[in-house]
Amino acid sequence: MSKFTELQAAYLRATSFRASYWEGVIKTVQSFQDDLKSYLGVTGDQKVEVQGLSPQPVVSIGWFNQVGSFEPWAITSLPKSGDDLQFALRLVFGNDFNGETPAKEVFTLSIRGEPEPALWTVTVKTDDDVRRIRVPGFLELNEYLVNSVIQKLKPKTLEAP
Repeated sequence: MSKFTELQAAYLRATSFRASYWEGVIKTVQSFQDDLKSYLGVTGDQKVEVQGLSPQPVVSIGWFNQVGSFEPWAITSLPKSGDDLQFALRLVFGNDFNGETPAKEVFTLSIRGEPEPALWTVTVKTDDDVRRIRVPGFLELNEYLVNSVIQKLKPKTLEAP
C-alpha cells in the first residue's frame, strides 16, 4: 500500500467518523424536540395564535436571522461550531394582544457529543443564566426550560410610588 493510499484511507475514516457524529447530533436534536412536545402534552403539529400573526407551532427549532429574530430552520442546516450544533428553541404558549405578558420564549442552545455513547451535553443560555446539562434523556432539560418560562411569567408585585 502506498503512502498516498494510506493517507486516503485515513481521510475516509475521518470523514466517515464526522458524518456519523453529526448524524447522531441531528437525530438527538430531533428526539429532543419530539420529547419536549410529549413532555408538554402537545401534538406534533399543535399551533397557537400569537399577537394577530398566523398560528405558530408550540415547539420550533431554528436559529436567528440577521436582525436577531428567531426563524425556523431545518435541523440539518443549523450552524456548527467545533463539535457543537447551535440552535434556538422557541416555545409559544399564549396570545396577549396587549403585549404585556410574554406569549413565547426563545432559548439559545448548543449540543455536543460526549466520549461515552448516547451521552450529550446541552448548553442553555438565557438572559440571566448559562446551564450545562448532560443528557442521556431529556427530562432534566425539559423541566429546566419549562420552569424557566414559568418563573418569568410569575406576576411581579407592584411597588408603592
